[in-house]
Amino acid sequence: TNEATLKSKSLAQVIRSEGFRGMYAGTAVTMTRNAPGSFCLFGGAAFTKDVIFGLEDYRSATFAQNIAASTVGSCLSITVTNPMDVIKTRIQNKDIGSKNVSALAVLGELVKAEGPSGLLKGVTPKVLASAPKLVFAYTMTEYFKKLIAPKK
Repeated sequence: TNEATLKSKSLAQVIRSEGFRGMYAGTAVTMTRNAPGSFCLFGGAAFTKDVIFGLEDYRSATFAQNIAASTVGSCLSITVTNPMDVIKTRIQNKDIGSKNVSALAVLGELVKAEGPSGLLKGVTPKVLASAPKLVFAYTMTEYFKKLIAPKK
């Protein structure tokens, strides 16, 4: 959300200006991002456990192997979904009261003005800020799964 345009507006004024649907700008792009993001997170972790570590039973992964596998999955997930986040952010940062724009229009405008590399804007700080959270969540989930349901 473009905070500068919200400073002098009440919620009622924003809804009047944007409409109820305007309150959810970027939702479709966010939903579109989540499926490949999850696929890359879990797929990247599974690939690492299978191909890199040669595990046949992923439940036998050590704590360190889960950290490494989730690091690969997290970095892959964030990098693959970054273009959708860039588009979503541009949709949400529009000035209040301006015309709603589609994700495809934003994509076309972005690539025309900045080239394809514009889709990876901010990927490095995002990986540095978000990957540790994903690694922690994945690794701890795997750890607690072992505690709750130990391998027979």
